Amino acid sequence: MVETNNSIDIILQQELTNQSKFEKFVSNKSMIKSTMELARPRQLQKLMVSEKEFKPDLIVNNVILFLVFVLCLSTFKIVIDLPTKDKIPLFVMSLFYALLTFSFTRQFYFDKKLNFQIYLNKDGIEIGKQFFEWIKIADTAIFFKGQARGSKKFLIIRLTEDNSYQRFDLTNFDLWGAKNFSVKLSNNIEFFKPK
Repeated sequence: MVETNNSIDIILQQELTNQSKFEKFVSNKSMIKSTMELARPRQLQKLMVSEKEFKPDLIVNNVILFLVFVLCLSTFKIVIDLPTKDKIPLFVMSLFYALLTFSFTRQFYFDKKLNFQIYLNKDGIEIGKQFFEWIKIADTAIFFKGQARGSKKFLIIRLTEDNSYQRFDLTNFDLWGAKNFSVKLSNNIEFFKPK
């Protein structure tokens, strides 16, 4: 157990040294917690599954994208109907909404670093196209990277072979933090992890 905490602290220090000066200045405190710390024993006892799959939260993503798209279309429509001299500010605003729509579409559907599925079973963890056997996993943790508002979450998988680690961005799984995805994921990892 002591070794795990030391390795997690080392990962935290590596992540903090990789931050830019601006990120350090504006961000809240970053922290890392092992999935064992985050897992809730009562919820672990309730799990009775042979495998678990996690996908990005598409419902929330689609609602956000739809609202921004409607704003974009409505401002374009207003721009078309206005006299020429009043069009410029609204045209700029409609371009801004179009840029937001493009940005959200890219993030929610096409960015491979944010759009992957997580499969857990008795053999290991599969993230996207990478498979990690439990035997080759030394530890798992959630890294909470402090930002100006809130924190960004990453799944950390530390490997036994070369003591390296892989980091996976969980942004699209828990956009608003309402479902406490970190605890849910930790519960399932600890359930499938060999004792």
